[in-house]
Amino acid sequence: MFKKSIVVLFLSLILVAVNTYSEEGGYTVKPKFEIEEIIRISKEFASEKNEAIDEYFIDYIKYEASDKNWIVNFQGYIPAPGNHFMVSFNEATEKMEIMLGE
Repeated sequence: MFKKSIVVLFLSLILVAVNTYSEEGGYTVKPKFEIEEIIRISKEFASEKNEAIDEYFIDYIKYEASDKNWIVNFQGYIPAPGNHFMVSFNEATEKMEIMLGE
C-alpha cells in the first residue's frame, strides 16, 4: 500500500513537470506520448533485455523537448554499485536504448 502511494505521488509530480520549457522559443512543449505509455514501454523494453524489472523502481523520468527524447531511470531496491539502468526513448524515431549501470 505504501509503495503504491509513493508511485501515485511520484507520477503526479512527473505529470506536472512533463510540459517542458523549450530553449528554441520559450514555449511549453507537449510530448507526443503520455507518461503512463512511456513507463509501460520502458518496462516492457527492459524486460525484453533480461532485466528483472520487479527488482527496480523508477527513480526519475526526464523529457528533453529539444531532441524529443525520454529518459527513464530505474534504481534497484537493493542499493549497490551498478544496480541501476536507464531506458532512452526517442519520440521522433521511436528508437529505444538501454544503458546499464556500472
